[in-house]
Amino acid sequence: PEAWDYGQGFVNEEMIRDHLPPLEEEPLVLMCGPPPMIQYACLPNLDHVGHPTERCFVF
Repeated sequence: PEAWDYGQGFVNEEMIRDHLPPLEEEPLVLMCGPPPMIQYACLPNLDHVGHPTERCFVF
């Protein structure tokens, strides 16, 4: 929508860096969405940024 004030587009490394807390805060990453998005966009880019897989959960 035109009035949308939040992020949009494909999940990529830049989006993750911009929208998730810094690694020093040891955030849990909770994801939901289509399996291809999780497998091919979210998980690889979270790994590139340095988020440990044991703190990433898909539901």
